[in-house]
Amino acid sequence: MIINIDNYKESRSNIRFIHKSVLEGNENTEQYRVILMLENKKTGIKIPHPLTEFFSSFSSLRHGSIVKKAYVVVPFLNYVIFDNRNTYGIKTLSDLTFEHGTDYLNEYAEGNIGRKAPKKKTVKGAERVLTEFYFFLAQKGLLNNIKKEQFSTSTYVDKTSKTIEYIKSPFKGVKYPNNKGNNQLKSIPYDLILPFIEMAVLETPDIALGIYFQAFGGLRVSEVINTSINAIELIGGNGQSGMIIDVKRRHFRKDISNNNGKGGVKKPRSQLIIPVIDMLPYLYKRHLAEYHKKINKKDALFVDKNNNPMTEKSYRRRFNRLKKIFIKCLENNNNPTLKTYSLYLTSKKWSTHIGRGTFSKLIADYTNNPTELAILRGDSGYESALTYIQGSFGVKEAINKIMDNLYSEIVN
Repeated sequence: MIINIDNYKESRSNIRFIHKSVLEGNENTEQYRVILMLENKKTGIKIPHPLTEFFSSFSSLRHGSIVKKAYVVVPFLNYVIFDNRNTYGIKTLSDLTFEHGTDYLNEYAEGNIGRKAPKKKTVKGAERVLTEFYFFLAQKGLLNNIKKEQFSTSTYVDKTSKTIEYIKSPFKGVKYPNNKGNNQLKSIPYDLILPFIEMAVLETPDIALGIYFQAFGGLRVSEVINTSINAIELIGGNGQSGMIIDVKRRHFRKDISNNNGKGGVKKPRSQLIIPVIDMLPYLYKRHLAEYHKKINKKDALFVDKNNNPMTEKSYRRRFNRLKKIFIKCLENNNNPTLKTYSLYLTSKKWSTHIGRGTFSKLIADYTNNPTELAILRGDSGYESALTYIQGSFGVKEAINKIMDNLYSEIVN
C-alpha cells in the first residue's frame, strides 16, 4: 500500500499529492468518492494512491466532511515527503514518525502552511485528523517506527448525553495559536436585512431569492443552489403564506469533475421559509419570470447566465459583489446611522453564511417554544412543518411585525 517515493526520483520536484472527488454509482445511488492521487505537475499525469482507503473508511460521513480530512492529510503528505525532503529524507511513508506530525501542526499553527493563520480550534481539528490518519496506518501495520499499541483512547459525553470514545493525540509539543477576539460577524443587523435583499434585486437579481431563503429560511449556500423548482411547496399564491422546500443533494453539475465538497447538503430536510411583508411572493414570481423563460434540463431554480445550474463558486462571487456595493451605498448615505453601519460591516468578516446566522438569531429571539424552534431550524419533517405554517404560532407573526417596523423606520 505504501508507495516508495524513490520511484519518482527523476521528477520528484514536479510530483505532488492531490485529492479528487469522483462521482460514482447510478442515477439513484450517485455519491462522490474522495481519491488520493500523485500528480506530475509537468505532464499532468495523475496516479491514484492506495491510501485512498483512508478516506473510504469514512463512507458513513458526508462527502464534505471527508473532503475536510483530505485538506489536512494532503498538505501534510506534501510537507513531509516533498517540501522537506532534504530535512527529513523520507523515502517511503512507512518512515513517518510522530515528530513529523508535530512539526507540521506547529508550522500550520504559525500560518506557514495554507493561506492564513488558523484559529486554535482549527489546529485542534487538524490534529484529530492526523491522529486518525496515523492510527489507520498503524492498524494496517504500515509504519516502521509506530505500533498500534502506542495509541490510547479516552471518552467524552456529547450534547445528546452519549458517551463517545476517541483516540488521544500522540503528538507532543503542539503549540496552539492564541487567537484573541473573534472578528467574524454571525448575523446582519435586523434593520438591514430587507434593504440588503432589495439591493440584491437591483444589483444581483439572480441570487436575490436565494438570499431571502437564507435570511428567512436558514438555508446554506450549498442548499440554495441545490434547490429545484419542483422541490418547492407553495403555501398560498406564489408563497404568500410561506414555502416548504425539500432540501436534498441534487447532482446538477456532473460536468464539474472535482468540486472538492462544494455544493453538498449538510442535512436533507423539509425547510420552512417564512413570508415577510409580501416580499417572498414578489421575489419568487419575479425570479421565475426572469430566469426561467427557458426551461433548463436540470430543473434547477438558480441558474447562471448560460442557463446552467448555478455553482456555489458563482453564487459566492455574486454575493461578495453585492456586499461591496451595499457597504458603499451605506457609506454614501446621508443618514448617520447607515454610515455607522457601513463602518461596522467593513470592520467585520462576513459572507454568505451570514444569512443562516441571521435566521438562527431571529428565531431564537422570537420563540421560547422548543417545537417552533425545531421546525424552523429544519429539525422536523414535512408533516409537522406543514401543520405549523397553517397554524397560528407566534414566531412567524413576530418576525413579520418586527421586519415591517424596522423597514418602515429605515426607509423613512
